[in-house]
Amino acid sequence: PTACRFVMGPTTQCNNMFHPDRRMATLIYIGSMIGTFCSVTLIRFGPLTLVCVIMQMSALLWYVFSYIPYGRACLKRCCSSAFRVASL
Repeated sequence: PTACRFVMGPTTQCNNMFHPDRRMATLIYIGSMIGTFCSVTLIRFGPLTLVCVIMQMSALLWYVFSYIPYGRACLKRCCSSAFRVASL
């Protein structure tokens, strides 16, 4: 989300980030960034850091795919197919 600020401008980017379609992904991303920082600097617990980083990357991926037409639907199908294959 921060890299797009250069292209669109900070006000437009912040408005887009908190659009109802992207609000949840943005909040999870920001929360997981704070969680990652706290787990690395204050708590120093590796498994919690890993969980926060995975949440951060997942939220960022979900956010980015919201800009691609049918991107989230495609991502859902790919993930469900991957989980189905992995469970066999």
